[in-house]
Amino acid sequence: MGTDARDPVQTASLQLSRVLDLEQFRTTIKDAVALVLPNVKCVTAFVQDPYHTDDSHKSVPLWLNGEISQALPKEGILWQAYDSKQRVIKSHLDQSDPARQLLDSGQFINSGGIVVCSPVLEDEQPVVVLLIVCDSVTESHLSQLEVVQNQIAACHYRLKQSPYRATDMPRPMYKENSQEKSSEAILQLCAELYDQDAASLQVKVIKYVSMNH
Repeated sequence: MGTDARDPVQTASLQLSRVLDLEQFRTTIKDAVALVLPNVKCVTAFVQDPYHTDDSHKSVPLWLNGEISQALPKEGILWQAYDSKQRVIKSHLDQSDPARQLLDSGQFINSGGIVVCSPVLEDEQPVVVLLIVCDSVTESHLSQLEVVQNQIAACHYRLKQSPYRATDMPRPMYKENSQEKSSEAILQLCAELYDQDAASLQVKVIKYVSMNH
């Protein structure tokens, strides 16, 4: 596709542009985050189901899917990030923090790593909350993470608009110059046009293309 593998943000954006369902979305979120942060040891994502939502997002909980489905805890670092709609970075977690159950505490307490908890916003409401264990981050790392989060928000919005809303439905087989390439172009354009209001800009671009395709 001509993607420069040395550009982690562009690589992450193209990976997200190929997502076709919720299961793939969850997996790709983790891969994308690992591309832009240093020595990522763990990525956990609480995700709002894009197929069961409303315009306000407020009545739909965020869930962690794995061996056991778990709703976003209403306390600790996860709730702090969700409620404040702001990224939270800590070098350790309180013993009572529910997030500790999701992480191997030795991974960050004993290795000098940090915990990054970051909400992904769509229409100013969290639709994904990321819980990440990695090495110390710079402003450059956080800027790249912000771009990837905007791509995650755009991907979540795209899934809401998709007619292929269930993972057991047959996926469309794309041909040259088809929707897959168009989707990649949209996400790449959004990254190139990134500014302080990028999440809103991306949604506007996707809405425009959806209406004029």
